[in-house]
Amino acid sequence: MIPYQLGPGEGDAIWMYDGLDTIKADHGDTDGRFTLVEFADNAESAVPMHVNNHFEPASTS
Repeated sequence: MIPYQLGPGEGDAIWMYDGLDTIKADHGDTDGRFTLVEFADNAESAVPMHVNNHFEPASTS
């Protein structure tokens, strides 16, 4: 895996409902280790708060 950095507005952006999801790193970029997505949603987002239990949790701390 080769380190790289994406800044604001960089990455593959996809509109999902009324929010913008930007893929910063996918499984191909990380040797299958993880996918990193930036979610830009507003308080009235069409997608309700939820948990994806079929994914392994990650932490930034």
